[in-house]
Amino acid sequence: MQSCYNGLSEMITNLSASFVLMLYNGQLMRLIGPDGVNAYGVLQYIMFLAHAMFFGYSMASSPCIGYQYGAQNHKELKNLLRISIRLTMIGSVLVTVLSEVFARELSMIFVSYSETLMDLTVYAIHIFSLSYLVGGFNIFMSAFFTALNNGTVSGILSLTRTFLFQAGAILILPALFGVDGVWWSSVVSEGLSAIVAFFFLWKMNSRYGYWTTEKALA
Repeated sequence: MQSCYNGLSEMITNLSASFVLMLYNGQLMRLIGPDGVNAYGVLQYIMFLAHAMFFGYSMASSPCIGYQYGAQNHKELKNLLRISIRLTMIGSVLVTVLSEVFARELSMIFVSYSETLMDLTVYAIHIFSLSYLVGGFNIFMSAFFTALNNGTVSGILSLTRTFLFQAGAILILPALFGVDGVWWSSVVSEGLSAIVAFFFLWKMNSRYGYWTTEKALA
């Protein structure tokens, strides 16, 4: 039962994805039409590729994090967290820069048959890819607390990131900014999710000791 509860965040992520996707498609059909849905489909393909390495690293590092926490080796837990955040942030900046620089080339892979659609997709990529700057950090933070056997915090991070903030942004921003609000929705939701993740990272330190050494805790 505890294992099921600890994996709650992953279940939330998968359940929320389809619902949020319907909201995006509904808003784009209302504001642009089929071209908007096609452009968003390209963004999804790119996002899956961009997030793949963050999910991969999070899953690969989780056993190490869980082992060090179980062994109460706070020094190594601190090192793992510091290295992981650095790698995640470097990867996030790299993915964002590549998406910004090669936005047209990426669009050509999928929608080269229409110049109008390609221009729309390039414009959307330039905005949407800014969400990658903190997306990797948010993914890792959810996996980090799962590895620490804290399904509650991990579930909150997943629920706010993949459902609450995303759904709220896609419903509110287009009403204020039109179609640009659709492209900015992911950026805003990832930014808000990062704030929540930082809060729990700070709040849970006294419990797990990942910012302090064993000597300091003693």
